[in-house]
Amino acid sequence: PAQGCPLPLSRQSLGRCNRFLGRDHEDDTAHREAHELSLRLNGASPPDTISQRSIWAQSLSGAGRFEEAYDQSRQALADMRRAMPTPGSPLLWTGLSSAANTACLAQRFAECEAFARQASHTLGPHPPAYDLRLTDPRADFGLSLAGPARPVMAFASPANTLRSTGWPTRRPLVTAAWGGAPPPPAQWVCRA
Repeated sequence: PAQGCPLPLSRQSLGRCNRFLGRDHEDDTAHREAHELSLRLNGASPPDTISQRSIWAQSLSGAGRFEEAYDQSRQALADMRRAMPTPGSPLLWTGLSSAANTACLAQRFAECEAFARQASHTLGPHPPAYDLRLTDPRADFGLSLAGPARPVMAFASPANTLRSTGWPTRRPLVTAAWGGAPPPPAQWVCRA
């Protein structure tokens, strides 16, 4: 994340390794340290530092600190919108994706849905189907629909997301929308 400085990037990589190993508190610690290093080395306003804050917010949610994660991701998104004022800027994707996911986990489903739609918008009008950045907004959209008790609509989005990407590291996020419910009926699932 920090321009020309590998230490924050190394801490971020360590955080990701811990995340994929299910070590949520170590993930949180490494991403917090990466954000603090980027802040100290680059200041608060560069996009690298702001993106690192969004990534740290996502780690907070993994550690079960949903309200703090939501607050941090919203602040990071506000900072990035000041730095990148163009609404559909691809540089907003990380902040919007983090804000959408943390909003859902904090049970702020209307905000989650809005952020998920905006995150999808940053990918352009016709993103390629293989673009893995489509996975998170689709899953968050499904989570947002599951929250206000719209299960028929909610099941289709995460199920289609899993089918279209099959990316195993996203399965926990996507299947969280099902919340222990039985799998969706076959007619709701895209077979593509």
